[in-house]
Amino acid sequence: MAPSRARPGAQADRELEARAADGRRYVARSEVPAGWMSRARLARAAGVSRATVKHYADIGLLPPPLLTSPNMGYYAPECVERIRLARRLQAERHLPLERIARMLAEQGPERVERALAVSRAIRADLLDALSGEEARPAGRSELLAVEGIDDVVLDELEQLELIRRLPGGGEPRYDPPSRGLVEAVGVLRAAGLSEASGFSLRDLALYREHLSALVAMELRLFSERWKPPPDSPDTERAVRSALRDSRALVLAVRDRLLADALSSGDPPQRTGSGSGSPPGPGELRPDAGRNRMRATGPRSAASTSAPTAPPRRR
Repeated sequence: MAPSRARPGAQADRELEARAADGRRYVARSEVPAGWMSRARLARAAGVSRATVKHYADIGLLPPPLLTSPNMGYYAPECVERIRLARRLQAERHLPLERIARMLAEQGPERVERALAVSRAIRADLLDALSGEEARPAGRSELLAVEGIDDVVLDELEQLELIRRLPGGGEPRYDPPSRGLVEAVGVLRAAGLSEASGFSLRDLALYREHLSALVAMELRLFSERWKPPPDSPDTERAVRSALRDSRALVLAVRDRLLADALSSGDPPQRTGSGSGSPPGPGELRPDAGRNRMRATGPRSAASTSAPTAPPRRR
C-alpha cells in the first residue's frame, strides 16, 4: 500500500493552527509594508547582533514586529535610529536598558534625542569654561595649597558633594570643577568668611539646594520646551550658545535682586518651597539612596538665623 501523501495546503493549515494557538496576531507577507526589515537585516543596519534586537523587543525598547510566522517578524525602519539612540544613551549616560525603554515609551525618541543633545552640550560647554590648566584633575595636595584650605575643609566639601573625588589609587584626585569651587571657598575664607565670623561651610548646602532647582529647571526648559532656531540645524551648538546666554542672565538676575535688597533694606521674598535659611549644626543628613546632604529637622532661632548685613545708616 502506497504511503499517504499530505494533501496540498496541509502544512499551511497546520501553520495557521499553530498561529491561532499562541494567541498572537499574524499578517501575510504581502501585508508587510515596504521598507520593513527582518531581524537579521535590522541587526546589520544598526550594527548589533540579532540577539540584541530580540532582547530590545522583548523589554519593550523596540515596538513589536509584524509577525508572519512564530519565528519571523519585520521591524519598522525607524527602529534603526531607535537602537542607535539606545546605544548612545548607554555609552554617554550609562543608563540601564529598562530605563531607556521607559524613557522612549513616555517621552518619544525625538524628545529623548533632544535631551541627550542638551546633556552633551552642557558637558562641552563646561569643558570650554574649564579650558587650559583648569581642565585637568587636581590632586589633593594641590587643593591644600589654596589659601584658607585644609584637610577639614576638603573633607567637609567632599561630604557635601561639592567636590568630587575621582576613582583610583595613590594621591586622591578631584574632577576639574572641584578646583574652581575650592578656590572660591578659599577666597571667601581669606576674606574673613569663616567659622570665626559665623560662616559655616554647611551654609553652602543652601546654595546647592537652590541652584539644584535652577539647574533642573534649565534642563527641563532646554530638553522639553526649547527648540533651536530654524537657521541653526546644529542642535548641540545652539544649546551651548543658549546656555552661555542663560549663565549671564542668572548673574544679572542675582545682581538685580541683590541691588533691590540693599536699596530697600529688606531681603527679597521667596516664592517657592523650602525654608530659605541656612541649616544649623546637626541639621544635615544624607538623603536616602545617595550621600547627598540635605537640610532637615526642627528649626530653632539659632539654626534658622542667617548672617545679615548691618543696618544701613540713614
